[in-house]
Amino acid sequence: MARLTSFRLAIAVAVLVKVVAYAVYGPVFWPDSADYVDYADRLLRDSSWIDSVGAGNPAMPLMIMRMIGYPLIIAITKLLAGDGFASLLIFAQCVASLGATVSLYALARRLFGSDGAAATIAIVFAVSLAVKLDLSVLPDSLFTSLFVTLLSAIGSELLSERRFGFGRALLFGIGVAVLILLRANGMFVALALAPLAIAAIHLGREGWGGRVLLIAALVVPPVAAIDAYRAWNEHRAGTKFLSVGGSHVFMQPLFKMVRAGTDPFVDDGVVDRMVRKYGGAFRFQDIGPVLGALHRETRLTPHQIARATFAKYREAALGYPVALAGVAFRNYHVKAVLGLVNPVTTAVEIHQTVIEEPVFPPIGQVIDDPFGVLDARTLPLALAYAGFGLISLAAFVVFLLGTPAVALRRWRAGGVVDRESLAIAGLWFTYVAVAAMYSAVHLELRYIVCVWPIPSLLGLYVWRAMRTG
Repeated sequence: MARLTSFRLAIAVAVLVKVVAYAVYGPVFWPDSADYVDYADRLLRDSSWIDSVGAGNPAMPLMIMRMIGYPLIIAITKLLAGDGFASLLIFAQCVASLGATVSLYALARRLFGSDGAAATIAIVFAVSLAVKLDLSVLPDSLFTSLFVTLLSAIGSELLSERRFGFGRALLFGIGVAVLILLRANGMFVALALAPLAIAAIHLGREGWGGRVLLIAALVVPPVAAIDAYRAWNEHRAGTKFLSVGGSHVFMQPLFKMVRAGTDPFVDDGVVDRMVRKYGGAFRFQDIGPVLGALHRETRLTPHQIARATFAKYREAALGYPVALAGVAFRNYHVKAVLGLVNPVTTAVEIHQTVIEEPVFPPIGQVIDDPFGVLDARTLPLALAYAGFGLISLAAFVVFLLGTPAVALRRWRAGGVVDRESLAIAGLWFTYVAVAAMYSAVHLELRYIVCVWPIPSLLGLYVWRAMRTG
């Protein structure tokens, strides 16, 4: 009965938060939302998208910059609901998010053996920034829900004593393939699950024959999806590739390096020359003119531009590793820590996105004179934000430093690496790997909500382990 009550409480909170948020703010459209809706309209208009990359920015045509997964989902909702597609889309995203919450609850219960702890973790996720994504016409909600489901499933599989079945492994592999169709970088995000998957396979099957079969079930679907997509792009654009979205992404940390005092654009390559000519103040908005010039003046194709910008990023990483590491460190947003166990962050971020007005003055002014710049409305909100922020900070520090220590202590005490130690170590690696990957190029809060539950989960795990000695 206690288990059922805890589970119902978690689901009730998740549903209530989503219903209230939708009732107040409705579907949220971002600047990028137009790309996905436009792509969906092209899919519905005629069949030319099969053979053509379509119109748009010549340096980054829409239909080879964005993956087809989310536009296809929008197209389906448009067929079903017409002009009311956004409401149906948000409903589908909320249902997927509830599914992820259920999966996370199951993982937490298996790890803690406690219904109350499992409900706590599920509720923390239910009131997190995932709510903002669920309301947004962007692929991030479905991407996050799918990744949290995959993370929870493979974690539960590792913690379970049952035999790892081929069917479950195949479903996991198909899930990773869908992740890639939603966003091209899904293949790199999914790689962060590799330690968990390897451990689950190793402990879930005896004999190398069975293990190889499971590895094939996990790997073949995403590899097949990538290869098929690359072949389709070769048919449309003449060259095999997955996406050209990296053209813009890999330039962003390099422009930040210049603003921080290190200029990697000193050679005579085409990227260097176009940056010196069109880089302007090296701001985000200056990247577009550089990419346009690479296409217009040097006759590079979109795929060649993507390869050239990645080559420049790699060259800068090798030539200026300290400067690029500094950019990566600064990319990791403080809100990614202060918002972990912070429903106020969720409310503030949703409100600011929809209303397009900041709730609080700049943080520097608040720190210098909190009672002078905050009024009767914002002061209690700021205090609540700070209180939950301190809890989030404590949870993050305990997670980041305590998880490796607890895993090592369990290994030393038992003399073997058990399932629980492997699970917490694998989860820790997943968070660190995903956060590091995005920080190394470009990080927005919505990108890392997919690993948002991990610090809360492991922070509570370590705290409980410390209490019990």
